[in-house]
Amino acid sequence: MEEAQKIASVHDQIQQLLGLGVVQSRFAEFWLSFEQKDCTACCALISEILKAFDQVSNPNQQTLYRHLKAKEPTPDFSNQMKKMFLRGLDCDPEAEFLRDMPEVQEWMRKYL
Repeated sequence: MEEAQKIASVHDQIQQLLGLGVVQSRFAEFWLSFEQKDCTACCALISEILKAFDQVSNPNQQTLYRHLKAKEPTPDFSNQMKKMFLRGLDCDPEAEFLRDMPEVQEWMRKYL
């Protein structure tokens, strides 16, 4: 588990260097917490991820993708991303421990 934590930490640093923002950088830590069934950490990270979806920028502004021609995200793009992320948790049998959390239930009511 210690190696996984080191990888998650490096993952966050690489994501920030590439300009991919908070959303991408928090996923490694989220999935590590998910595997550990750490409800408190998962809920805190889900909250960060959902907020970060509202700040998704144009891929042309990101170091990794600026050589590609991409369209501006649509106005409902962040809500689509939130739905997709939460739908994955809603359908995943291993996420049962999270679906019992009041915060997660509220997010699912709000976005699904």
